[in-house]
Amino acid sequence: MQFADLHHHVIYGVDDGPQTFEDAQAMLRRAHENGVTDIAATSHATPGRHRFPMDTYLEHLRKEQAWADEQGLGIRLHTGCEILYTDETVRLLQDNAIPTIDGTRLILVEFLPANDFNHIQNAVRRLGNAGYTVIVAHAERYDGTRKVEDLRALREDLGAYIQINAHTFISPGGFFAKRWLRKVMENGCCDLAATDAHNTSSRSCQMKKCHETIIKEWGQDTANSLCIETPRQLLGI
Repeated sequence: MQFADLHHHVIYGVDDGPQTFEDAQAMLRRAHENGVTDIAATSHATPGRHRFPMDTYLEHLRKEQAWADEQGLGIRLHTGCEILYTDETVRLLQDNAIPTIDGTRLILVEFLPANDFNHIQNAVRRLGNAGYTVIVAHAERYDGTRKVEDLRALREDLGAYIQINAHTFISPGGFFAKRWLRKVMENGCCDLAATDAHNTSSRSCQMKKCHETIIKEWGQDTANSLCIETPRQLLGI
């Protein structure tokens, strides 16, 4: 397969992902075993609260890319970060203080679990007005994305993309979580699946299993769209 994973904490020494180069190597091997060919290396960013370590991030990304090439893994690393939305986000994006996905106007944005729909909607609108296209990271986590009609508004009115974590497809949780996921999928309100991998144990890359699960529940075309086609289109590959 040629999966593209647009939410993956693979850069070592910059957030709560891998802490050493060896840890990152293990994650890259795991991604390769899962059929992932392209990774947006989305380290955490909290604009205005903590300075994003851009120099270290880029240095380690280049080092990991060189190692992946030497090993023949066939993996391409793309810049990016998982941005916790704050009032400083737009300014720091415009100052190039935090990386966008592959240097484009596409960004992965997360919110606090208790953030309501108005907060999320206003954030996506503000970012859109500044010229950025938002991928809402792991939309299953927020109070403000409980309603399908609100997800539809983010997508159709504001041009956002909705990302759900691979683990949620594989193990959606209890009755209400399963019902939410079913409604989202039945209404076509998920655009891409991504692993949100942080390590090779508790939060590992499970793209292959995610793809297989989506095939069983919603068919091959949907699985390919969420795991291959849409993320690759967003990367322009």
